[in-house]
Amino acid sequence: TGLVRGFAVGNAPGPEQPQRAFPSDFEIAGDHAAIAVPDTQQVQVYSREGRLVRTRSNGPTELALFEDGTLVTGDASGTLTIASVDLSTGTTTIVLGAPILDLAPGPADSVWVRTADGSGSDYRLIRLSDGSVRATLSGSGAGSAGVVASSHDRSTLAIGTISGAVDVYDVDTGAVTTVQVSGPPSHLAFAPDDTRLFVLDGLGAISVVDLEAMETVFGSEAHAGAAHLAFDPNGRWAATGGDDGVVRLWDASSGDLLSTLRRGQTAVHALWFEPDGSHIGFVDEFGTVDSLTTDLAELVAEALSLLPEGRAFTPAECRRYFGSEECR
Repeated sequence: TGLVRGFAVGNAPGPEQPQRAFPSDFEIAGDHAAIAVPDTQQVQVYSREGRLVRTRSNGPTELALFEDGTLVTGDASGTLTIASVDLSTGTTTIVLGAPILDLAPGPADSVWVRTADGSGSDYRLIRLSDGSVRATLSGSGAGSAGVVASSHDRSTLAIGTISGAVDVYDVDTGAVTTVQVSGPPSHLAFAPDDTRLFVLDGLGAISVVDLEAMETVFGSEAHAGAAHLAFDPNGRWAATGGDDGVVRLWDASSGDLLSTLRRGQTAVHALWFEPDGSHIGFVDEFGTVDSLTTDLAELVAEALSLLPEGRAFTPAECRRYFGSEECR
């Protein structure tokens, strides 16, 4: 499964002295994944094969990774650093002068930035080539819940607010639409076709926003500790994970729970799907990366092997643990 196996973030735990390495930001795009780990003052970039491509140690806390391999990081001093993950281009910096709170990829050689200064309620679209401001989303970031997401085609920016809403910004027209959701968002994710926005709130509830109708079309309870959300690249499933150590698989169209893939072990601090959707990768609270299969038949076979000989799952157990009427 490539990226999801065989490496650790920051300081991996030893047998006697576990060291937590909490990622402050995580991005996966194209052939790479980038993880910011404030504990070690590093950003680590990995290939899909799980190979460490490069490490940067300028104390970044926020990052944006582009499909072409451009990596943008922001730090507490207010400096943006731009480089390619394969070192094919030199490193350039843009000094903004105030701690960087949020970063998100923008359209055509640009990145969305929110800083902790007088414009802390604004998201600015910064041109990477010269540091100029291409656009400003004024005021919408006021009361930001600290979560932001950019659509795959970079035409839309979604910002979660502490009032329990999402501000949806159309980059082309400048229009802002506010959609009420279940609570202050803790994570946002666009569906692969950019027609829906999945919103996870601080209580673990999921809301799904139809971006054409600009309304919440359904919601359901995820799990109390849920804090991270990812989409299957094919748009079939969504996955949630968080501080309770639980990882769940959901139907991305109906919002129905399909399966609980992991229960109550170490907390989950980042979550993603492999390109073919066959596995979900995650980073736990110790900075260790592991994976879970999404193949129901494989899950059932493994679970059955742990039961006493001749024992099978009841229909109620099938529904509870696998989201299916039958699991024999």
